[in-house]
Amino acid sequence: MQATPAEDRPRPALDANTRSLILGVGTAIGIYVLLSVVLIFQGSPLGHDEAAYSLRARHLVEGMEPVFYWNAYRAPGLPFTLQLAWLLSPTEPYLRLIVAAFGVPLIGATAYIAHRMFGVRTAILSAFGLAMTPVILQSGSQVWPDVPGAALGMVAVAVYVFALDRSTASRWMLAVPVVTFLATIVRFGAVVPVGIALIGITMWRWSTALASRTLVGITAALTAFTGYLVLFVPAATGWAQIGEPISPWSSIVRLAELNDLPWYLAFENYIRFSDLLIGGTASLFLAVGMVVAAVHAARGGDRSRDVWTALGIAVATFVALSLLLHGEPRYLSPVLPWLWIVGAFGIATLARIPDRTLAVSLAVVLCLFVAVDSLRRADARNDLNAESFTRIKEAADNIDANTDNNACGVVSGYVPQVGWYSHCPTKGYDLSQVSIDSDYFGDGPVFLMLVEGGKRQPQGDLLADY
Repeated sequence: MQATPAEDRPRPALDANTRSLILGVGTAIGIYVLLSVVLIFQGSPLGHDEAAYSLRARHLVEGMEPVFYWNAYRAPGLPFTLQLAWLLSPTEPYLRLIVAAFGVPLIGATAYIAHRMFGVRTAILSAFGLAMTPVILQSGSQVWPDVPGAALGMVAVAVYVFALDRSTASRWMLAVPVVTFLATIVRFGAVVPVGIALIGITMWRWSTALASRTLVGITAALTAFTGYLVLFVPAATGWAQIGEPISPWSSIVRLAELNDLPWYLAFENYIRFSDLLIGGTASLFLAVGMVVAAVHAARGGDRSRDVWTALGIAVATFVALSLLLHGEPRYLSPVLPWLWIVGAFGIATLARIPDRTLAVSLAVVLCLFVAVDSLRRADARNDLNAESFTRIKEAADNIDANTDNNACGVVSGYVPQVGWYSHCPTKGYDLSQVSIDSDYFGDGPVFLMLVEGGKRQPQGDLLADY
């Protein structure tokens, strides 16, 4: 009897659960992409941090040094990635689309971890919840490193879950330090939530981790080393700095000492941003799901240990980031995936509709309602950018139209934004004496840009001297 060639043999079909998982998570990702595109093509001007990362990417492409606007406390990974925009169009929408693309692995990694911890329904619900969370939508549609850093961090944790979710740990675990290195290069703080999550997952899969303690120990040591390398060794990020390289940690400490902010400021700020963080229908569903999950775990349900693990990671990450950073909604991008894993389990426990058609119909209606509300809340940042920076953009565009690129100079309190739109080397005002010269200025005209009520501008006699 002649054997059938391997390539001609029928491949086993995916089971119903796997098909549902792929379809559900894929749909959630599609919703996220659609909402992100709508936000991005509102066309608002770049904010301060957005312009800093975008301008650094342009200077990387042009081979120019980052001057006046770039400090060692800014991670260089995002500008390096943003160079991809120059393959198509180095404009705001394309730069923001690159950032938004990182939301896809963020949702996918979150769904994978939720699936391994709680099953298919929780994975799908966590993907939908995260995809329509206003903070994620807003952070992913701005040129900020928070969603990219959180995405790479969750991928690192997902790889660790994959490696430990068996009787003997897989050597795929050794990829965790590599991905953690990438996450930390993109967002210096990313190593903190990754480290907390790895500790939590190790405790969750303690028997496998203990049986493979050598591999786990090597992975832990290498992961810690990658964080140390990026944060404490100047050579690791020196290519992205001006002059003599210093370590990012030194720059961060210096900035913290200069600002001298109270340790509790982040908690106050999160209360101030409550409309974005805990307002709206997405947050309501998340809160209900988390309460149900917590009650289930407190009663000793069959998934109690899993709930406490995910919730513990979320709480520990929130506290750590709040103590280290001054507190902006986007800084919580690494926390929200874990909150949604817990909340999705609670929703899945609460909402069990036997009729599949009714369940899908209800889900579609709810998704439309949540998506519209979340889109409105996330769009607040575009409104703020348009209100604050449109006139600045118009003035800088006017300079650009009347000068040759880089053959000019501008003195302004809005250095990265004016530098991005004017295509002129731009430096800030010296607030101690008149200073309008720079070795980086071109041979063309030098402009002073004053903004009524603007920041970092001279006042009184110094303004008159300027």
